[in-house]
Amino acid sequence: MKEILLVDDEPDFLDLCKSHLEQNENLDVEVVSSSKKAYEYIKNNSYDCIVSDYQMPSNSGLELLEKVRKKLNKDTPFIVFTGKGREEVAMRALNLGADRYIQKGGDPKTQFSVLSQATKQEVEHWRTKRKLDKSEKEKSLILENSPNHVLFQDLNHEIVWANKKAAESVDMEPSDLVGQKCYEIWHNRKKPCDICPVEESWKAGEVERDEVKSPDGRHWLITGAPAKNHKGKITGAVEITINITERKESEDRKEFLNSLVRHNVKNKIQVAEGYLNLLQEKELQEEEERYIQRSLKALRKSEKVTDKVKTLLDVEEIELRKRDINKILDNAISEVKDLAEKRGFELKTEIEEKEVVACDLCEKVFSNLIENSIKHSGGDKVKIVAKEKKDNFVVSIRDNGKGIPDENKDKIFEKGFSSDGTGLGLYLVKEIVETNEGKIEVKESDLGGARFDVYLNKA
Repeated sequence: MKEILLVDDEPDFLDLCKSHLEQNENLDVEVVSSSKKAYEYIKNNSYDCIVSDYQMPSNSGLELLEKVRKKLNKDTPFIVFTGKGREEVAMRALNLGADRYIQKGGDPKTQFSVLSQATKQEVEHWRTKRKLDKSEKEKSLILENSPNHVLFQDLNHEIVWANKKAAESVDMEPSDLVGQKCYEIWHNRKKPCDICPVEESWKAGEVERDEVKSPDGRHWLITGAPAKNHKGKITGAVEITINITERKESEDRKEFLNSLVRHNVKNKIQVAEGYLNLLQEKELQEEEERYIQRSLKALRKSEKVTDKVKTLLDVEEIELRKRDINKILDNAISEVKDLAEKRGFELKTEIEEKEVVACDLCEKVFSNLIENSIKHSGGDKVKIVAKEKKDNFVVSIRDNGKGIPDENKDKIFEKGFSSDGTGLGLYLVKEIVETNEGKIEVKESDLGGARFDVYLNKA
């Protein structure tokens, strides 16, 4: 429904005009007989269109128009509908901000049809314009408050527009960047970068992105998107730049640590273990043999720590995908099967067939939990139950051991709390589970010992 305010000092004409407008279109017409009253109506209400006579006893329709535009600062469509047909009146009305000037007279049916059509067109045009203005403001607000650098450049790489974040990165104001070339500002070059996603986007006609390092040592992920006019011709590009320096430095540190753990530390452990094994082949006194055994045990524990550290580093790179829970648990059980037989443990399973969302490290979660039960529970049974719940899939590792004291249940997943001698076992389990977008809980088992419930998302 379109809300219309009709202003005219002739009551009979008001009623006639209202009847025609409401009959012919989806219009709700409110009438008022003076421009003074109309001003108060407009001041306190919202209308989709104002239709006003020109000449009225107190104030004219043009005076009302001027007040609406200047005092109330409203852009509501305003149609002057009058019997005064002088050209200077029409020009003045349009100069004051009238949207249409329609002359009364002639066949009533025709004139009201013209007015009705004009009202409808002006309202639709105004509503569309307001939607576009709102959309533009929202887009501008988003771009201005974006944490990334956003700028528009022409085909000469000259900046036409830049947001505040882009300007702040070089201690400038957005207006100061206009007319500058992006490669001069950020890369201190006299020509475009050798790898320029913006130029690549122009060649390909589609979005291109690449990583670039600036002279100050910062790393950037640059996305270039070609801007096209209504004919499909490329006129410039939108460039979005994200500072990825911290991410790159983190990746470099991680790669260094991975290399250190994988090669340096593990190699040295293996060398030390090799020499100790050579010593064992010689005739040794009982005390010397005991020292060697302790040294080997310490080295194996150190190797276990390095394996867990490497797994922690790998957690950041996991990829979630659909996986069969049966295969995951079969792999986990096979890793601890020999240990279970050696310790006289009975392993029982109740597993429903189901696909879950999990990564390749998920086996380590369950093998670690089962191994903990075998080594530290003090029992002789482990039961693995996997069942579908309403919103997820739960894998439960239960034992009949001594259980976990209440005071430790909130601590066992903390870094440094030791269940396996490294202080990383259950912390690592929790890290992997949460990276799989799941959760882990510890409870009392129906077998009398501890129970660990791992919640995973169903595929």
